Amino acid sequence: GGDVENEIIKSVFADIKPGGDRQQANFEKEIDSGNYWNALNKIENTVGKGRFAQRLASECTAEQIPEYVKESINYLVKKVER
Repeated sequence: GGDVENEIIKSVFADIKPGGDRQQANFEKEIDSGNYWNALNKIENTVGKGRFAQRLASECTAEQIPEYVKESINYLVKKVER
C-alpha cells in the first residue's frame, strides 16, 4: 500500500498498544522509514500479530491484501461455484 495504508496501520497500532506516545512514535518511525520487519517485531512484542491482524482486517484496504491471499480466495470461490 501507500501513505493511506500506512496511516491505517499506525492507527490500528495506536488503538491497541499498551504503551504511550513514545512507543507509538517509535512504531511510526519504523513504518515511515519502510522498516516493516522492525515494525512487525514491535507488533509481535507488544500486542501480538493475531490481535493486530484481527483489528487490521476490519480497517484494511484492498491494496493491503497480498496477491497470494487474493489468488487463494479466488481459487476457493471458483471451487465452490462448481
